[in-house]
Amino acid sequence: MSTTESSDASRAALRAALRDPDVIARYRAKIHPEKVNGCTWWVGALTAKGHGRFWVGPDPTRSRAGFVVIAHRFGYGLAYGIDALQRAPLLAHAVCDNPMCQDPTHLRPSTIAENSGDWAIRRHRLGGHLRDRRGARGRAEAIRQALRDGLDPYEVLQAGIPDVERDQLPLW
Repeated sequence: MSTTESSDASRAALRAALRDPDVIARYRAKIHPEKVNGCTWWVGALTAKGHGRFWVGPDPTRSRAGFVVIAHRFGYGLAYGIDALQRAPLLAHAVCDNPMCQDPTHLRPSTIAENSGDWAIRRHRLGGHLRDRRGARGRAEAIRQALRDGLDPYEVLQAGIPDVERDQLPLW
């Protein structure tokens, strides 16, 4: 099977998943019920970079039982449709800079080049999550566990920030 046929079949499987009430319910069950710090938080499986990881379901083009998508991409597809999702090669967390956030209004279509440029600037932001000592996955795991345990994740968010950066104001 060609790459195009496989891609078409995968898109069809994703399109079907975005319409399937059971898949949608499973997705929504992995989202923390309350907004915290303005974000809608993912409490399911995580990628190595701290993004939500969502098993969608069967893919007829693969021998395995199903396929996985980045959770916020699935949520974006739910909110804006499969066509909008397919036009977005990458979704940047433009509002919150939080890879676990599932709020589609916090996302914007981007490119790898734009996102890399933004990252180069954001990684120097005092107290920002890109400077967390635990790394992206360690930070995400700690926050996810706090949310699952019903704790306020603010302390967890602060725990990874280097002591010298806490309560510091940027120069510009």
